[in-house]
Parts: sequence; structure tokens; C-alpha cells
Amino acid sequence: MVDGERTLLPDAVCAQWRERLRDLGDIRLRDAIMAVVATHLPPVCQAALRDSLPLFAQDYGPPAGFPLEQLRSRVGALGVPEGYPQRYRTPYPLHAAITRVFPNEPPARRVLVDWFRTSPGDNAQIYYRQLLAVRRCLQLCQPALAGVAPEEGARVCWQALNAMTLDAKQQDDARLFFELLQGQRQVGVNQVYQPTGKRPRGPDPEILRAPLLERADWQRGASPSGRRTAGQDTPGEEDSAQRTLASARYRQRRDARTRRQAEPADPDQPQTWVREQPSALNEADDRFAQRHGPRLAATSVLNTPTDLHRLPTGRVVQALSVLAKDPLDWAYAWLLLTTALPPQRLAALQRAGSAPEGQTPHESAGLLIYRLLDGPVAVGTGANCQVTLRLPAGIAQALADAPHQAPFTGQPGRINRRLRRALDGTPGLLPTADRLRASAELRIEAHARDAVAARALTGRFGLAQNAPAAYRRFASGELQGVFEAVTEEWAQAVDQRAGGDLDLAQRRATLHFEPESSEAVEPASTGSGRAIPPAAYEPWLRRLRRGADSVGAHLLQLPPNDPRCAEKLLQVVRLHAAYTSLVWLLATGARPIGPRTEWVVAERGVLAAAHPAAYLADKSSGVYRERRVIPVCRPLEQQLQVHERVRRIVAQLLERRGFTVTDQRPTAQQALPAELVRLRRDTVECRLFTQPRLEAALREAGLEPDRQARNAPRHTVATVLRERLAQRQVDAVLGHARAGLGVWAPGSTEGFDAAAVYRAFTELLDAAGAMVHEPRGVADVL
Repeated sequence: MVDGERTLLPDAVCAQWRERLRDLGDIRLRDAIMAVVATHLPPVCQAALRDSLPLFAQDYGPPAGFPLEQLRSRVGALGVPEGYPQRYRTPYPLHAAITRVFPNEPPARRVLVDWFRTSPGDNAQIYYRQLLAVRRCLQLCQPALAGVAPEEGARVCWQALNAMTLDAKQQDDARLFFELLQGQRQVGVNQVYQPTGKRPRGPDPEILRAPLLERADWQRGASPSGRRTAGQDTPGEEDSAQRTLASARYRQRRDARTRRQAEPADPDQPQTWVREQPSALNEADDRFAQRHGPRLAATSVLNTPTDLHRLPTGRVVQALSVLAKDPLDWAYAWLLLTTALPPQRLAALQRAGSAPEGQTPHESAGLLIYRLLDGPVAVGTGANCQVTLRLPAGIAQALADAPHQAPFTGQPGRINRRLRRALDGTPGLLPTADRLRASAELRIEAHARDAVAARALTGRFGLAQNAPAAYRRFASGELQGVFEAVTEEWAQAVDQRAGGDLDLAQRRATLHFEPESSEAVEPASTGSGRAIPPAAYEPWLRRLRRGADSVGAHLLQLPPNDPRCAEKLLQVVRLHAAYTSLVWLLATGARPIGPRTEWVVAERGVLAAAHPAAYLADKSSGVYRERRVIPVCRPLEQQLQVHERVRRIVAQLLERRGFTVTDQRPTAQQALPAELVRLRRDTVECRLFTQPRLEAALREAGLEPDRQARNAPRHTVATVLRERLAQRQVDAVLGHARAGLGVWAPGSTEGFDAAAVYRAFTELLDAAGAMVHEPRGVADVL
């Protein structure tokens, strides 16, 4: 028998299970089992399902939100054989590899599942051989996969294979592994692709790209390490091209025309430069690199008009050495370097016990307090728009000893004059107050979770971060942690370069933070005042579920021809639409549903490879439309399906009672929550469930929606996602990415990790207590 001749392709395995579970009445249980089946492709038996359940839960969480122990206890009632069939490993190779070969290696399981749970091709023998080859490669790399994140398994395995000495058979397996990884070969297809346009479905080659630097190295002359922190984004192709030009090496050509008795650096004499080594750069690239060379190169010797006004670390320490002789000069310069506040705004600092009203920062009892000038909207007293920082002991003491209530008045001009007198004519860029502030920006950004948090420390978000900042609430102590990290980094730089400067050493010794007293009042969280924890939505969702169930139970008690039945049916659809709308808002981060909102769901493999995805247009503005594609998590997909089924059942019941039910919603709104509205005595229309209707339904359920902003779920989603995803991905989900920041934008063009977003939304709904809900009694009435 040819190897793999008896192998079943993924569609065939799923079809076997669907046939067996066709008569299973519990929809949620069927969905949970099929989620495991579609992932591990087990044989149709209880033992295989029990072996797969703990591994699935370990990799992806409980299937469809179903408790694992409860699911295990109900496996025996499915009506499938108990034990494994004979010689099952060949027909079900994916399940055998996951449960028998890699039960303790999540990265290896992730590679096998991501690549072989679906098969674009229909050749079972090729599918089987490809899976065995990948399995052998993963077995060779088992030591390297220990402790690796599951999503990094393919990349780490390929790197380990490159470092091994392989025989001919192993080399063939590694070549096949690489072709699948690069998308040059499809599963189940005996053909290698060399795509020139659209790449066939397969693993993203971006995972093989080496990490690049985020920004230009702010320590001029220091070699970048290339280390990246969690949550940072991969630079685009424009940054990569610029680094390629910056790294190109040129030498001056010496020929008869240049052999003259002239200074080599004389700007009046023409010079010819050539590449040291051949490369793919063309003449236009060469001219660009030479023209922008001064801007891309370090400015550590000469003052040039093309520098970025960011000082190298050594030059900053020289400026601090000059300013260390005066405590106020030192305190002012240090706050510029650790907060990046504008010099003139910091110069207006007042020593006062009250909260700041306008742009003026306040200092009281060792705390620096200033307001955000844009970003989040003030709520109540406006404490959410304040930044409160606990100052180092030496800085707080210098401000306390100052004789005036405005200790920094005239400070920018004063330190600029001192620095000019001390450092003018020395090599390097002349330090000024503005340049000290500019030098602090990238230091702060390196320690902040995202650019929004970095800009919050400076007191102004600016045009690029203003819209994203309006939706985010920073965790308690987050900005203080960034401030302390930047303080420590500058302090270490002073330690390394202070030398024998006693004044500088004494100032450095005071840069410690006093322990916070137990009686100190914790400052209010900075950022959005409308973002509430996901758990705060649990009582709302529970109240709506109980309200719909209560109406459904009352419906069962009424006689079939009771005239109140119609109103009860409309009420149960209305409450269920409110529940579904709230789940939809929390699972998408979308703006409130309006007349122009569009939502079109596509099955897995149409817009996204591994998950269902939806086209979303939620900007109800007359200026422009904002569009994006986001993944649809499983709980939301199920809840929308249940809501559609409930609405259809109620429509059938109303038609039996002589009503005419119409639905004039456009196609792009058919999948959104909707209600049934009684127009005339015997006419009912299906209408989109917009935000005003949601607020009315919440009041009907005994809730008070006026206490929350209309887009409070969107604020909650933004705050929760920033803890789990990089800023670019959060902005892409919310429609704030790239072109989506401007009023001219047709849509959000930024991409994101669909799997990570899928998991984040699933966890958010779980924290909010959302579950798939169908009102009691509606189906029984039918």
C-alpha cells in the first residue's frame, strides 16, 4: 500500500464528526467539540477526543468557552465508539503527531496545527508525506523548542535546522519545511510556487525577517544592540531602505582630475565618490545617500544645520556638569531630560498645593503635577487629565529651598547663556534647553509601553497621538514607572562619565526616590475617564439575560391567542438585541451602531486564514468613511447567529398570528443586531438596533446608561488591548492606523496579528462575563 493512501484529508475528518453529531441537541456542546475536531482532526471515538481536549485547552483555552471538566463528562453521551480504531495513525496523522509525538511541546503542536488543519490541495498522499516531513524536522529540533513561545516555533525550528549537519533525507525534509514556511508550497499540492504577484496561502515570510531598530540610535557613536522589547512594532520598508542607504560605504575616487594641490575637504573643489563594494544600489540611490549623509551621520565634531537637535550622551553629561553648580539650574535641566516638557512651560512651574488649572505645572510636597493639554476629555474634576510624578529627593529639595513661588522663572535663557559661555567652541553640538528636551524624547519612548504613554509624560500628545490617547487609560503608576526608569538611565550615564567632577557626583547622589508613605493618597488614573474594567459590564449583561429569560418565561404562561403575546415577542427580541449589541461593541471596539454602520462577516479563509473576519465601517460622519477588516472571535460569531435565529423564530410566530413582517435593511447591515418594530396594527418591520434603541432597552431593563458615555465599550477595548498588543495593532483594530488618522482617509491600511487580536477579544468577553445566550421559551412557543 502506498504511504498515505488511507489518509483522510481535514474536510473528510470534519465531515465524519458532523455526521455523528448531527442529532446532538446542545448547540454549544456541538460547537465546542467541532472546534477541537477542526484543530486536531481526531478519529471518531471518545478516547481520541479525551486525548485532544487538555492539549486544546492548553494551547487555545476552553473550546467555545465550555468548561473542560464538564465537556469531558459529556463525551460519553455523544454516541461515538469508545476506543481507538485499529491502525488509526495513518488515516489521522495530525492527531497522532499532536497527542503521541508532541504532547509536551506547544511550539511543535502550533506549527502542525497552523499548517495541516486545512489542506488547499486534495492529494491525501502528498498531505501525509508533507506532514511526516515536518514532524521529523520538529523532532530534530525538540531541544531548541524548549521554552519557546508557540508562535515562534516555526522560526526557531528553521534556525535550528540551519545550524545542524543533515544527511540527504533530512535535507529533503528541511527543504520542504522551508518551502511551506515561505509559502512556496501548499499543503496537499505537489507544486512549488515562485509567486510574482499574489502569494499562495501559507505561513507569513515576515517571521523570518531579522529585527530592525525602531528609530535612529540616540546614543551617537554607540553600536546598536538590535534588542527589541515586547510590544514594539516592526519598522516598514521605508525605514529599511533608509538604513540600507545609510550603511552604504563610499570612497573618494583619485584620478588625474582630482590630483590637485587642494585641501581634500575644501567645499569649493568638486569631489567624486564611488562605492567600495558592488551592490544593488543605482545612481539615484548613491546621490540620495550622499545628499542626506550629514543628516544620517553622527554629529559629534562639528555644528551643522542638518542635525536632529538631539545631543549625544556625552554632550548631555557635559551640560549637566556645567549646570550642577547651581541647584535650580540642575533641577530644571534634569526635569527637561526626564519629562521632555517644553522649556517655557516648565519655566512657569508654581509651588502650590492646589491642582493646576491651565498649562502651569505645580509642585507640592515632592510631587510634580501638570495637566494634559489634549487627548482624553476631562470627566468630573478633571483628575483623569493630570499627570502626577513623585520627584527624586534631590530635585524636590532644590525646589523646596527655592526662595520664590515660581523657582524656574527665566530659567531657559539663564541656562542657555551658561552653557554657551562654558561650551561654545568645544567639539559637538551646543547644548540648549530645547536640545536637552529633544534628547529626552527617545529615552522616554524606549521605556514606555507605547508612544501614547511616552507622549503623556511630555504633557501633549500632538496630532498623531491625540485620537488614540483619547481612548486609553494608563495603569496606576505606569507613568511614574517610566519617569523613574528614565531617571535611572540618565543617572547611570552620569556615573559612567562623571570622572572627578565633585559637584556632578554630589548631585547624582541625591537622585533617589524616597519610599512612598502608607498615608499617601494614590493619584487618580491618567487617561480616558470613560474606560471601565470589563468586569463592570458583567451586571449589565446578566440583567439583560435575566430580563429576556423572564419575558420568555411569561410568554409560555400566556394562552396562544392572547393579544399580549405579540408585545411579549417584540420585547424579548428587543432585550436580546440589546444584549447582543453590548457583546458586539465589546468584541469589536467599534463606534456605537448608527444608520451608516456596515458589518459583513466572511468565513474563515476568505479575509483571514485562520479565523472568520468581518468588514467594518462604523464612522457615521459626513466628512469621510473609515473602513477596516477585523477578526471575529468565536463567542461573538455564535451570539450573532443565535440572535438571527431568535429573530427569525419570532418573525414566524408573528406571521402565524396574522402579522406582516418586512425587512428593508441593506445587505451590509443584515448581520448586525436588529429589533422588530410594530408600525401599524398588523405590520412589523425589522430595523437596525442603533445606539438610541440600545439606551432605551437598557432603561427598560432597569439600568442607567446615562452614567456611561455612548462609546464607553470602545474606551474599555482600547485600554484592555494596549496591555496585550502593540500600539500599531490596537490602532488598526480601532481605525486609528496610518491613513485612518486623517479626515481624508478611505480606510485603515495597517495590518495586525489576527490570532493575537482574536485571543484578546475572547479574553475580554470572558472577563466581562459574556456568554452565548438564547432567551428561554422562544423556541418552545414555536
